[in-house]
Amino acid sequence: MMEVLRKIDNAVLKVEALVLVVTIGLMTLMAFGDVMSKLIADYPIQWVEMAVRYLVIWIAFVGGSVATAHGRHITIDIASRYLKTRGRAIAVALTSLAAIGILVVLLVVSVSYLKMKVADHTIAFTIHVSGLNLPVKSYIALSIVPPALLAMAWHFLVLTIQAVVDPENLPSEDSEQPKQVEVGA
Repeated sequence: MMEVLRKIDNAVLKVEALVLVVTIGLMTLMAFGDVMSKLIADYPIQWVEMAVRYLVIWIAFVGGSVATAHGRHITIDIASRYLKTRGRAIAVALTSLAAIGILVVLLVVSVSYLKMKVADHTIAFTIHVSGLNLPVKSYIALSIVPPALLAMAWHFLVLTIQAVVDPENLPSEDSEQPKQVEVGA
């Protein structure tokens, strides 16, 4: 059972890694272009700053989910330092279950919020390119929140199951390196 969960978890991690690579790359290019536009033409690209802010939200949520998968998001230091394997597994399971509960509440609230944004047609920013005005709706700019919360809950669920089934192999703060994920594989 753990093997199947780990395969699904790795697939989720690959998608998250791809989203992080794309959003960080896009954010870097946009910020660089904006800085160059200010330096060369003394004219900032008006929409870039807002777009970068929304990309930071994407990076924060997806990065939080990746940190969760590696056991580095929410931890109780005393559990990893002073408790034996069984006690640590219980602490990890309880913290993970509490986190899942909170994430489910946040997921419900975020979906409601996005529905509200869909209904009120709020514009996050407008991209102005070659005479075209391309409005980006707020619900699109914030659409990463529910899937990222769901992915975090998934990772906590895997940690909970691992704490029960395979407590000796739980990730910890003092473990060497997080599992490596190849984006193209």
